[in-house]
Amino acid sequence: MNTPIKIKVKIAVAVGPDGSWNAVGWSNASSMKEMMDIAVDEVSDGENRFWIEVELPVPQEVTIIVDKYDIEG
Repeated sequence: MNTPIKIKVKIAVAVGPDGSWNAVGWSNASSMKEMMDIAVDEVSDGENRFWIEVELPVPQEVTIIVDKYDIEG
């Protein structure tokens, strides 16, 4: 069995004082500041700012080999 390939992801999150929130992230962002600026633009002033960092698996193609006799009985 193949070991899943994982990528590190960083997501900018802004939470407004009214409970509204916005999360932003993409792999080719020009800067971390750009991501946070976009997250903050969508919530009320007085926000809290957070970074979420996580490792996620990259989808992989899976090949399953089944013996012909298993299918036909």
